[in-house]
Amino acid sequence: MIENAIKQQLDRLFQEQRGTALPRETYQIRASRTATQGLDDAIVNVTLGPTDAQVTRAIGPILVVAKTTPGSPDADSFDGDLDGLLDVAEAQEVWRTADRSAPPNNFNDNRVSVAEGLDKFTNKIRSRATVNGGSIGLRALVVSGTSSLSSSAGQFVTFNSDTILITPCFPVVNEPGYNIEVYAGPLTSNAPNRTATLLKTPTSIPLSDFLNATTGAFLDSTGPYNLVRLTPSKRLGDPTVNVVEATFIVEKCSQWSYFQ
Repeated sequence: MIENAIKQQLDRLFQEQRGTALPRETYQIRASRTATQGLDDAIVNVTLGPTDAQVTRAIGPILVVAKTTPGSPDADSFDGDLDGLLDVAEAQEVWRTADRSAPPNNFNDNRVSVAEGLDKFTNKIRSRATVNGGSIGLRALVVSGTSSLSSSAGQFVTFNSDTILITPCFPVVNEPGYNIEVYAGPLTSNAPNRTATLLKTPTSIPLSDFLNATTGAFLDSTGPYNLVRLTPSKRLGDPTVNVVEATFIVEKCSQWSYFQ
């Protein structure tokens, strides 16, 4: 009886320290593209070139950044190595220029693989989270999965006009300032003198998009949202308008999730 009373007192104490849990829901992204997205004549001539596999072009991986600060992570104003470049933006550039054909984690290879470039970018975001003294109110980082095929081990799953991509689940928490940003890529070109680009949501997706405006309950799905070519990575001569390469919806998680 005494032991039970002590356990109950400890439980109450821990609950008081933890406070009331904020309402939350787990979601996943379902991404797709059409055979013509990003391929109108004005853009094909300047950006893609005739040698690109336009219809079957693969996109991925997808990165979901959940946070409570309004600014984009790559705008974080910290230059820890004093090289004149902002750390997160510099790491994003490494991911953008990663070589899709490079083997992952092969340190004898002079090329940077997509896995290595993405690791550098996400690690810089983590290092700048507010819990580490940075300016990013980071809540979650979720990356779409890798292939389990032995012939493509370590390669990220992609999507094209014939396939969709569903990400792992991530949490949406009803707390002030909560929002997500979604990246994808790198998207490469076969045309001469063209460089790779990343895709991103034009603006962050706010918490209000996930909630019923009347009841405040979490919606089953929200969207669609666009993935456009990231402006700082535009190829020379690209139009200044946002070029939509793919779309996605955010829907309640249908998988097992750590965040549930």
